[in-house]
Amino acid sequence: MPYKILENAYANLDETEQKEVVDFVLYLISRKQKKHETNKDVDFSFVENMFGTLSDSEAEEMERHCHLHFKESV
Repeated sequence: MPYKILENAYANLDETEQKEVVDFVLYLISRKQKKHETNKDVDFSFVENMFGTLSDSEAEEMERHCHLHFKESV
């Protein structure tokens, strides 16, 4: 949307409505910044734990006690 259209629409608002527009824009900016910060802080270590590597002794113990069978990969 061209800035001129926004300027005209904003100019037609009273002072209270203009403050609401500014508050809403600031809210959108803070929400976007928070979203970017949240994406950087996401901890995906649970995925590594789900698909972790077992030692030979751990695998043998789980096969014995839990009746699990593991496929070995290189």
